Amino acid sequence: MDATTLIVAIVGAVLGSGVISAVVTGLFMRRKVGADTALSLQKVWHEEFNRLSARVTELEKEVKGRDMSIAELERENKELKAELQTLKAQNEKLIKTNRDLASRINKLEEKLKENNLNEC
Repeated sequence: MDATTLIVAIVGAVLGSGVISAVVTGLFMRRKVGADTALSLQKVWHEEFNRLSARVTELEKEVKGRDMSIAELERENKELKAELQTLKAQNEKLIKTNRDLASRINKLEEKLKENNLNEC
């Protein structure tokens, strides 16, 4: 074997193993990078899901509190409407009583005037 053949064989072996090594590494790295990317996306979406889930829970509590307030206000409104109806009925009775009394006073005043005129 001459020196040139030996050098070509050594260079070919070094370059060939480097290329093969690069190809194998590239293939495995591509899968690893894809898996790492998928894992990163999964982690991001999991964190986002947890954040949104916590926000939904918080909003549900807020809505439940408002529902309770609304129910309390509706109950109070119903009571006040019933009280208003009672007061309106009482007011109508008092107005009628007041009119009756005013009518009686007017009649009595007329009688007094008649009696005073008759006495003179």
